[in-house]
Amino acid sequence: IPEKSPTKIKNFGIWLRYDSRSGTHNMYREYRDLSVSGAVTMCYRDMGARHRARAHSIQIIKVEQVVSKETRRPQIKQFHDSGIRFPL
Repeated sequence: IPEKSPTKIKNFGIWLRYDSRSGTHNMYREYRDLSVSGAVTMCYRDMGARHRARAHSIQIIKVEQVVSKETRRPQIKQFHDSGIRFPL
């Protein structure tokens, strides 16, 4: 899927369902990336690292671009400060 603006970072919300050893779980996760495919790749890697979920047990239900003021997770909100600075 070609992106409209591949050089601008965006917030993505991903709704997913995955099977674990104890049952089936629904989740909402947020990622910042340049493209939808990059955010989905980050999601698969994150789910494998945090929950030991294999790719075949993860079902992506919906991926949506989220406006800055509608993000839920503090890990994503910390980047919305207009005066954010990074030490070099």
